[in-house]
Amino acid sequence: MEYKFSQKLREKIIAYFLRKHQVELTQELADEYLDSMADLYSAFSQINVKE
Repeated sequence: MEYKFSQKLREKIIAYFLRKHQVELTQELADEYLDSMADLYSAFSQINVKE
């Protein structure tokens, strides 16, 4: 599988979820979470541009 985000970034989010929420993410799920966060960021940044 080809990932959208770097190995280092996926490792960071995996470590974060394990530390803060005691949830172990797979590499695939970490990539999906990062993609969702990127979409959310994009949506909020477009709102700020309109204002």
